[in-house]
Amino acid sequence: MKPAKIGGFTNIMKRPANWRHTNVPIEDLYVRAVRSGDGVPTVTSAWLPSKEELEQLNNGCPVLVSIITTQPLHPMAIHVGSVVDVLPTNIAPGLPGGVKLPKNTEH
Repeated sequence: MKPAKIGGFTNIMKRPANWRHTNVPIEDLYVRAVRSGDGVPTVTSAWLPSKEELEQLNNGCPVLVSIITTQPLHPMAIHVGSVVDVLPTNIAPGLPGGVKLPKNTEH
């Protein structure tokens, strides 16, 4: 799966400059950081399956989630979004309406 620009993104989690693991390719990740309805902070990213992956999913294969970390894992949720959750790839970085990203966007 490839990461997509999520609509209303608030941060860009930059690919580490020293990333040398060619068997685990990673890209910058656009995320939307908000508080859920009950006040729980959430960070959401969008992912799009390839045609081959979509075929595998339709044939009953599971979605596998790998988190690259040395820290304890936090609770997470996986769900299906809608088409409006993904920005077209030709949109320049920034939020809709010309809102600027926070200065500290590297994580």
